[in-house]
Amino acid sequence: MVDRAIREQNLPARLMLSVHDEIGVSMPQDDAVRDQIVKWYTYFSAADAPIRMRVPIVASAEYGVNWWEASKN
Repeated sequence: MVDRAIREQNLPARLMLSVHDEIGVSMPQDDAVRDQIVKWYTYFSAADAPIRMRVPIVASAEYGVNWWEASKN
């Protein structure tokens, strides 16, 4: 869903990897794009979500030149 939304909206971002509970996205440092991607990942708690989760999905996003640098914040 998120990858499709990124492509449909032609955002300057690409999903690079997904491992367990971590997602790697290649993108410029753009807070509006970051916030939109976080919103999509947490959408499953919304009342109009196609699949509704009982447990809220919480997400955060950090910038870094690689995963290690981003994970230190």
